[in-house]
Amino acid sequence: MGKKKKAKSRRSKECKKEQFPSPNSCLPKDVLEKLEAEIKEANELLLDLALSGERTLDESFSEAFKGLIGQVVELKLNCENECEVQEEEEEEGEEDTLTVTGRVFLAGTNFCSLKSDEKERLVPYESICFIYPNNRFAKPIHEPALLDIGPLFRKCLTTDFGSIVSGSPELIQLFYGLDLAVYLLRFINEDLVVHIGNKKNQGILKCVDKSSLVLCIEEENQLISFGDLCFIELKK
Repeated sequence: MGKKKKAKSRRSKECKKEQFPSPNSCLPKDVLEKLEAEIKEANELLLDLALSGERTLDESFSEAFKGLIGQVVELKLNCENECEVQEEEEEEGEEDTLTVTGRVFLAGTNFCSLKSDEKERLVPYESICFIYPNNRFAKPIHEPALLDIGPLFRKCLTTDFGSIVSGSPELIQLFYGLDLAVYLLRFINEDLVVHIGNKKNQGILKCVDKSSLVLCIEEENQLISFGDLCFIELKK
């Protein structure tokens, strides 16, 4: 009888001991607090954007092309800033407008990529007048996903998000979206054709910054502003 009372008393004391919940993260406390603060700030920014109800031209086109990934489209281009004039001419039966066709491969922040059997075309959103989808069914395009990443990479991505993502064009596109300047960096020293209005400029891409590119044409460097671009043609 005495032994039972002692056992009962021992269990009662154990139950009264203060219990601590298991940690919800393997990160150090200071790192976790910083990460949670950054996540909160990002969520607040996204909420502000969602509630504002305002979208720029680039944002509207980007959302539209994300819904067209894998589909063949025809784009009517605005290379001379005369969309309304071209529309009137088209109604009169004239077909003097510039169009490009291809399968939507990428929807960047300020441009889209169309691919055909032999070429890739990069079209700034500012050059587009109209979008005409050519079919109802999309061809699947394999894009990077983070569902099956290993624990080591997941930890690095969590603790050093900025440097990891900034070093990978695929991750930049996944999290933020690529702009034209960043996308063109992968084609440095490659041959491409830059269309400005009805003029073609073929040469070697030498350098790119946020507002322009330098094309080497017949051993002379030519500076081309992104604002003058109609579209860029790359050989696959």
